[in-house]
Amino acid sequence: MNDYDRGVSNNGYPFGSADADLGSRKFVGEINKQSESNRGLQEVLTNWSNRLGITTEELMKREDFHWDWVGIHEPLHIWQSSHVTNGIYNEIEGDLYGGHPLLLKDLSYLSKIGPRWFIEGQIIMMEEIFMEKLGLRIVQDMSNGYEDTEKKFDIRWKYKNNQFRWFKENGGPDRIQRHEFNEDYNFLAGIQQSNGESIQANGGVDNATPRRHYFSIGTLACYYMFKKMNYNFNDWLQLDVVRGGQGFDVAMEQYLGLTEQQFYDEFNTWFFDSGLTDDQKIDYLWPEGTDPIQIDIQSRR
Repeated sequence: MNDYDRGVSNNGYPFGSADADLGSRKFVGEINKQSESNRGLQEVLTNWSNRLGITTEELMKREDFHWDWVGIHEPLHIWQSSHVTNGIYNEIEGDLYGGHPLLLKDLSYLSKIGPRWFIEGQIIMMEEIFMEKLGLRIVQDMSNGYEDTEKKFDIRWKYKNNQFRWFKENGGPDRIQRHEFNEDYNFLAGIQQSNGESIQANGGVDNATPRRHYFSIGTLACYYMFKKMNYNFNDWLQLDVVRGGQGFDVAMEQYLGLTEQQFYDEFNTWFFDSGLTDDQKIDYLWPEGTDPIQIDIQSRR
């Protein structure tokens, strides 16, 4: 928190930024970035007004303008990062491809660290559940480029009409794996083993090949995990506490009974090889009427 406070005091942002640390090298960002037209709240306002050919000031005066799209993605990342009580996990997550000495000694330790598809996918899924529960309306920027500024957020509708449509029009995703690049960890960290010692070599993420729709398939994998947990929201929250304190591998074993690789094999077989239609996949992941948050949120607003 001291790192975060220092960042804020040096012209940072009161609720976090991509340049400020939170909890030792855990980056949060894009909250209340009012002055940057391509980030945070202003990004949505700018894109929405540009589509209509008007200024953001004119947009906000229109009768159909609303703020329902202001989400809780980054605050949820703060909640998520608060669970990382192991200092070493924090160090590695804050600089995943920096070649942490512990990983160079034993790469299997990487299984303790939440994959980036999970870190983002978990928050995207939770945000979508909250948006559906609250009946918030959506805008283009939250729906993969398909404009609908008045429709209330609907998970089933989004995945049928936006996400799976996006896959069809832009090519489907690659099979899920830990890294968002095709290359292995040593390449991504720019590390080469020589005579038992690690040395810097060519490589790094800048020279890596990204996997297609890595975070989109990761979000679907999180829905698959949640399905296997029978939509138990309390268990889903506790899974992240275990991830942060004991490791991702322990959380997977405890709540899903699977190793990380077993999960990849099972999910990839289900999604890519089962022959299920898009509608069948949606029906499996989020059946009509699914409501895992059994409280009246509206009365607490």
